[in-house]
Formats: sequence, structure tokens, C-alpha cells
Amino acid sequence: MSDQEPDRNDHADDQVADLLKHAARRAPAPAATRARAYADLHQHWSKRHQQNRSRRQVVQWAIAASAVLGLGLIFSQSEFSVSPTAVTVAELQRTSGSGVQVLNTDGSRSPNDLTDLAVGQILRTDGSSRAALAWAQGGSLRINAGSEIELLAANRIRLQAGSVYFDSESALAPATSDDAFSVETAYGLVTHVGTQFQTRLHNSVLTLSVREGEVSLVAKQHRLLLPAGDEVDLDVDGVTAERKIRAHDDLWQWAQDIAPAFDSEGRSVQALLDWIARETGYRVHYRDTATAEFVSRISVHGMDRLGPMQALHSIPFIADLKYELIDGVIEVSLLDLPR
Repeated sequence: MSDQEPDRNDHADDQVADLLKHAARRAPAPAATRARAYADLHQHWSKRHQQNRSRRQVVQWAIAASAVLGLGLIFSQSEFSVSPTAVTVAELQRTSGSGVQVLNTDGSRSPNDLTDLAVGQILRTDGSSRAALAWAQGGSLRINAGSEIELLAANRIRLQAGSVYFDSESALAPATSDDAFSVETAYGLVTHVGTQFQTRLHNSVLTLSVREGEVSLVAKQHRLLLPAGDEVDLDVDGVTAERKIRAHDDLWQWAQDIAPAFDSEGRSVQALLDWIARETGYRVHYRDTATAEFVSRISVHGMDRLGPMQALHSIPFIADLKYELIDGVIEVSLLDLPR
């Protein structure tokens, strides 16, 4: 700011003061004039007030509409966000018979070509049908004829009727794993500890059979840890019977019959024999080192449609091998070919 601006402002103030000092007081306006001026002022004020009020109402309405729209969007988004998303937990790998049904949460029946199974669905088999599921977190679940299961979670099913067989496909799963597969029943919760086991409901009794590894059973009155080779019956009061079983007993036959096919293309005879052993409960023994080396080098083809025992019977036709079944053992040796 320049130094001359304060001087100009002071001079202007002095002029205004001098004019006011010499000005005479004006006579009051007539009453009619004052009334008319007041009326005009009041009309002008009322008009402006009404305009402001209308403007405020428009703004309020706009805010309210925005709020309602926002809530609508929130509810709309909430509706979509809380709608349960189907969580796939298993794949339907194989069925036998025509009586396998998959029911949705609303009771409707899923298409016959459905393969992905989700939480909340129910799978039923009639008296002549079975099913094999590949579990998403690992393992193979088999459902026997005349059974019903409900898929509860990524690691749990509820057995309503019949029998199920589970193969974790690994004996190394920790007992405390949060992902351990469990079967919920009216008599207790059955959890695998890296194992093969069967759970069966019949005549108000739960029968639990352990083929490999261990199984944990948590019931109302007790907790059990069953090792391979043990079978127990339970009712609402607890254990009613205990038995010893073998891995190749007939009670496992139905699970073997519905076993998923072996992916044989390019695999070795040794891999095929390992699969046969796991599905049948037999152990494989090679008579000598030469046999063991031979089966590891020879590949197999076209075995995908054969069951475990059918594949075993076919081995002499695909390789220069022979076998014997001796007390739960598959004894494999090279054929004695003429020299």
C-alpha cells in the first residue's frame, strides 16, 4: 500500500463529517406514507421469506430423497451382499444306479448332470445306488446305497441315514487340524485323523469302523480315539460292542465298488498296485528286488474303467507278472518265462 492512501481516506471522512454538521433534521414522514412504506416492506419481506422457505423445503426434500435413495442402495447392496454364495465343497465323481438325488436348500432337485456340490445341499441314494465325491479340501467320500447326507461346511457333513466311507488319502493329517473332515451324527461327532473309516447308522445304532490311521469320536458322555482295526457300536447311552476288523474284510466291499477310476495313462504298474492296495485293504509285497524294479519301469494304459480287483486280475495280461493273495497280502513276482 502507498503512503498517500491514508491521507485521501482521512480527507473524505472530514468532508462527510462537515456535511452532517450543517445538515438540518428532516421532518418526520406523514403517517400514511410510513404505513404505505411499511406495507411495501412487509410484502417484500414476506415474498423473500416465502422464497427462502420454498428453497429450504426443496433442499430438505432433496436431502431426504438422497437419504432415501442412499438407504435404498444400502439395502439393495445389503440384500446382494448377505445373500449366501454357494460354497462348493465337493465334486460328484461317480455314481452307480439311477437313484442318486441332489436336493437344494429350498427342497428343489438339482439337474441330473450336476457335478459341483455346495454347502446346504442334500445328497440321497436309493437302495440300488451309490455315489463317490471328491472332497474339495482333499479326500474321497463314498455314499452307500440307501443313504442321506447333508453338506454342512467345507469340512463337515451330517449323516442322516445309511453309510459313508471317507478316505483322507493321507495318513499324515494332524489330529488337531481345523480342516479335518468330520461326520456329524445323532450319536456324536466323528473326525478323521488321517485315515480311512466307515460310519453307518442302522437300527438306532452307530457303527464306526476304522480301516487305516485313527478316528476321533466325541459323544455326549465320552470321547474315544479308535485306531485302525477297531470297530464299535454306539447308541444314546454309549458303546455297546467292540470288535476287531481287517482292512480287507467284506464290510469295505461297497466302498471299493464305487471307488473313483484310476488315472492309468502313463502311470507305472507300481502306481497301479499301490492304488489297488489302498482300495482293497491288501498290502503289496514284491518277491524280490528284480520284481520291484520291473514294476517301477513298466507303464500301463487303458485301465481307467476297471475296478480295483478287476485291475488286479488284468495285471498278468499287461506285464510279465503274476500274483497271489495270501492272508491280506498281494504277493507279486515275475513270471517264470522259458529261457
